[in-house]
Amino acid sequence: MGSVEDGFGLRRIVKVANQRGGNMDFEFYGGSIIGVVGWKGGGKTRVVEGIVSYLRSKGFLVGTVKHAMEITLCDPVTDSSRHIDAGASRCVVVGMDRTFVIESQSQDLNLILSRYLSTYDFIVVEGFKDLGIPKIVVSSEEGVPEGLSNVVACVGDVRYPSAPCFPIQRADLLCEYLLEKSIIRPKRFEIELVIDGNAIKMNEFVKKSFAGVVKGFIMALKNVKDPRRVELYLRLHAEEGEKGQNS
Repeated sequence: MGSVEDGFGLRRIVKVANQRGGNMDFEFYGGSIIGVVGWKGGGKTRVVEGIVSYLRSKGFLVGTVKHAMEITLCDPVTDSSRHIDAGASRCVVVGMDRTFVIESQSQDLNLILSRYLSTYDFIVVEGFKDLGIPKIVVSSEEGVPEGLSNVVACVGDVRYPSAPCFPIQRADLLCEYLLEKSIIRPKRFEIELVIDGNAIKMNEFVKKSFAGVVKGFIMALKNVKDPRRVELYLRLHAEEGEKGQNS
């Protein structure tokens, strides 16, 4: 399905195969999504690594989603999974250079994108071959999977009909092609408001007013000279009077 341009960014309507074999639609307000599909062991992760590295080198914020049939947790996370087994809905494991979030159930892709990746310029999805998003197919000795839709490029030695093919070691050429053809595009909006996990649409006047107020406060702070990206987290608590009225 296509995408609809609006004042907020790109509204992407994506079909996702659910666990019952049907389909569901969801709307995602955020950066461009590109999928990487192919047979297991065919080099999908290597292609994702190349795409992420190239886009990051250009200053873009990139997130990834990987589909896995089974998740195996390694130490020190393994012991922490016992928290989940004991009944915790979510466990956060903080290490020296990594943070893991473990949840007790699989989440819908819509929720994952909205909760964790809505502010990213680009999102690279590995697997999820049934998603209605632009896809890069990675060919291997087994060829390419059949029945794919929205294939925009191929990586590997086996060519895919009607899609240009790139060497697996030339992620730069692949990304330049995707950007040049506007298959992937950076986010077009400069400010995003997310309330309780839901992206709120704002017209240009509201966005500029909101950004102006926030920037005014920021520039009044000491040691702030030329901010390029600002992230603000605000958690609201009901006032004591409001609690009494609502009880």
